[in-house]
Amino acid sequence: MPGSAVEKLILKLKEDFYVRLGLIPTESLSEVDPTFSLLTEEELEQLELAWIELALWQEKQNR
Repeated sequence: MPGSAVEKLILKLKEDFYVRLGLIPTESLSEVDPTFSLLTEEELEQLELAWIELALWQEKQNR
């Protein structure tokens, strides 16, 4: 089912991740901050996933 509540939540959390970093996901990371040029795309995706998992865990703890 496209556009499910879970998919929307994950999309929102991904957006929050990039906002916290002060980035727009489509920007070239190396142009925004030289530190990000040290990260591979895979490493950035792993950080994004960890952010989502942490946010979901925190939400579960608050229930």
